[in-house]
Amino acid sequence: MTGRLSLIVLLVAALSACTSQPEPVSDAASGAATLPALDWRTRTDGREIHVELEDPSGHYESVEMELLAPGGQRIPASTITNEERVYNDTYGYGRPTFGVGGAAGSRGGGVGVGMSFPLGGTRSAGVKRERLIVGRFVLPDPDEYRRTAAQWIIELTLTSYSGETSRATIPAPKP
Repeated sequence: MTGRLSLIVLLVAALSACTSQPEPVSDAASGAATLPALDWRTRTDGREIHVELEDPSGHYESVEMELLAPGGQRIPASTITNEERVYNDTYGYGRPTFGVGGAAGSRGGGVGVGMSFPLGGTRSAGVKRERLIVGRFVLPDPDEYRRTAAQWIIELTLTSYSGETSRATIPAPKP
């Protein structure tokens, strides 16, 4: 039983470490986390760099992106697309839900059945705005980038709906 409990604790710890939480992007000038949380991802295919910014609070109206090379060259994003999702955020469920699950292991298995139903119906939390921003950079010299990737950074200029402008940096992806 102790071994099974240890395995469950280990699995829960491993799964919680793998979850991706939005993180504050630090202000380039001060290094302090002063901006609303952004979830960001970068990747490269060797010829281009792709940057995805998820703004779960919909705080930013626009974003400009530049790739900064080690020698000081500034490369603007060749494309930036913005997708805004606005919806009425509700919690609770309007109707009952059912679920069935199962598990198997070396010492047996089990099946579970679950049901949930709303007490009091759904509630509205108001209108929610999310924004997904995707930028793309074409690398001027892919071979040089591969050799010096750790020295490249991506600079973001973020403008809120109220007109406030902030700058932030994120690391460029490693090939």
